[in-house]
Amino acid sequence: MERNLTERKSMDLINFIVWLTAGAVIGWFANRMVKAQHVRRADKPTPSEDSSSEKN
Repeated sequence: MERNLTERKSMDLINFIVWLTAGAVIGWFANRMVKAQHVRRADKPTPSEDSSSEKN
């Protein structure tokens, strides 16, 4: 019975580490997506900088 309890604790620890790693990977990927979106927005000219939107 004690061996079964030790195996369960070991599996719980492994399960925790797997979930923690999966969360870190998802968070890293989401962070990259947000940064890429900010870069794309920064490349677009604002209406005040856009020469085609100037009214003469």
